[in-house]
Formats: sequence, C-alpha cells, structure tokens
Amino acid sequence: MEKNNMGIFGCILPKKVVLLRKIMQCEKVTIPSADKGDAALGIKPMAKEAEMMEPYQNTEWIQYDEGLRRFAGREDLYRKYLLKFTVISDFDALCAAMQDRRYADAFRYAHSLKGNAGNLSLSRLYAQMQTITELLRSAADIDGAIRMLPALQEDYRKTISEIKQLLT
Repeated sequence: MEKNNMGIFGCILPKKVVLLRKIMQCEKVTIPSADKGDAALGIKPMAKEAEMMEPYQNTEWIQYDEGLRRFAGREDLYRKYLLKFTVISDFDALCAAMQDRRYADAFRYAHSLKGNAGNLSLSRLYAQMQTITELLRSAADIDGAIRMLPALQEDYRKTISEIKQLLT
C-alpha cells in the first residue's frame, strides 16, 4: 500500500482524494481513458458509436458545435437546456415590458436572454439581444429598441423553430 493512499488517521483514502492529492503535489497522474471509464472516480465510459446522436449541422441560428463545447461535450445536457429555452423564456416578458414602457424591466429580460442565447450558442439571436440590451442599458435610444422589436420577434420565432427541429 502506497503511503499517499493513507489519511491522517491511517484510513485508506478514496481514489478521488488520492488523485486530487497527487495533482496538488504536481505528481505525474494517469487519468483513466474516457472510452473505458472508471467507476471509482465517477467517470462513465463514452457511448459507443451507435449510441451517439446524429451530428447536427451548424446554421446561422444555432452554432451546435460551439454550444456542445460550452457544455463540455455533454450532448444530453446541451439538448436539455435548448429545450428549456423553448419553454421557459423571458421573451414574452421582454415584449410586455417594452409595450408597457417598463424599460428597466425590459433591459433585465433582454440581458437575461442575451446570456442564455450566448451560452446556448444561438448566434443570430445573441447578436440581436446584444444590440437591444445595449440600447436599453443606456436608455439613450429607446426608440431604436422599439423599432428593433419586430425583427427581434421574428428572429426569436425562427430560433425556437430551429431548436424544435433539432430536438425532434
């Protein structure tokens, strides 16, 4: 038994703790390969080729590869949050706030949507949300934000349509 595997009370430490200890002490560490996995470390084996989902082609609306990278390659998690974006979204609240002239609230909703669109790599919607967020942030060009709303609504609908098509 290696000395590094022993805790201060003489207990054998779990593999995760030993691995972290080695990393902190800058020791050479052998990481299990992802295709084999390691149950003791909580690493699941990679899916077999047949189990992997069909690759999705990037479009002007969804940069799928970038989104997948942002979710550390976890396609199931990325798809889960894409679905959540279609169901739980601040877009209707943004439109209502703009209609009711509650521009501080509209800014908050736009900023939230911008962050969600960016994290999900919804490129075209992100660009639109970035523009309207800045217009609302400064409150210097509220009329510009109002004029932008119809195009933004169309881009939002198209993005939601692309996501639903992707998820089916």
